[in-house]
Amino acid sequence: MTRPTPHPVPPSMVATLACAVLSAAASSSTPLPPVTRAGQVSLTTVQVPLLGQGLSTTVTVEARFVPGQGEAAGVEAHDACTVQAEDPAASPDQPRPDAWTSASVPARTLDAGDPLTLRGAQPYALLPRTRQGQLFSYTLRAPLPQAPPPDLKLDIPGAAGGFPAMKGLTVPTVAPLALTAPAADDVTPDTIFRWSNPSRDPGALVLLTGRQDDGDLIFSCTAVDDGSFSFPAATAAELRRRGFTGSLTMTGRMVARGYRQNDAQLVLRVMRLQMRLPGEEGES
Repeated sequence: MTRPTPHPVPPSMVATLACAVLSAAASSSTPLPPVTRAGQVSLTTVQVPLLGQGLSTTVTVEARFVPGQGEAAGVEAHDACTVQAEDPAASPDQPRPDAWTSASVPARTLDAGDPLTLRGAQPYALLPRTRQGQLFSYTLRAPLPQAPPPDLKLDIPGAAGGFPAMKGLTVPTVAPLALTAPAADDVTPDTIFRWSNPSRDPGALVLLTGRQDDGDLIFSCTAVDDGSFSFPAATAAELRRRGFTGSLTMTGRMVARGYRQNDAQLVLRVMRLQMRLPGEEGES
């Protein structure tokens, strides 16, 4: 079996957070066939501060494989925001950005074998296969309480007539965002956000969300991971118009990688999110 070749995936914004798409550029000089099978594996680490108890860590992993519609064009990473009123009926659970939303669940998904395996020096997690008719999905039976190791690999066993085997795929290591400004997480339309550990990875995005102190307005932004960010002009104008002063509620970083094997394409996306308490200092 030919080992798939990794290359960075420039991500773009979906809803209030982000998803990743695979660049159309192939690293090989030999033209690749059109994509007819596409997969996505998402690993999300969420850290929540507990007063006087440090951080609570929760890790979720999910995967889905679908019949592909052809090669997707890459979208360059850029600064972008949305501003909207908070939905009082929305679930308080952690955000779960996903390229396959409930509004676009495919009629058929592909079998990729059973189980998917995440491993470091020791086994880390198994994603068992679940089948309902023509729908195959993969998720952890329960969230994990420990962050993934730095040398994590993904093994996809593959299935005849489904998604092919891909073994030893490197899972990107995502460092927590070391935010240094604003102080105490206070946010106005003129705030400049700074962090001390930019990755400068073309396949990485910084995630920032916040809410109004006395109101229901929330903002969600993605930023190029270069160390600083300010609201785009249109977003800043909208926040001023609506009298926004507020605080950060979440910071994070997402890194995506793409793998290609013949007509099969895989996006491997890793996110590390940090929920924030009111008045929390900038440095994480």
